[in-house]
Amino acid sequence: MSAASESERHWFEPIADHMGSAYLRYAHTKGTVQEVDWLIVALGLRPGDRL
Repeated sequence: MSAASESERHWFEPIADHMGSAYLRYAHTKGTVQEVDWLIVALGLRPGDRL
């Protein structure tokens, strides 16, 4: 797999490259699994369903 050219990258990739693992220390990255689990139950989603 080759690296994407600058024009093929998403707008946020340079930020992610700069921040690296430090990004995961921000509060808004916590609780994602619990939030998704809640959505699955609240919306009655089943494996294979798409949003």
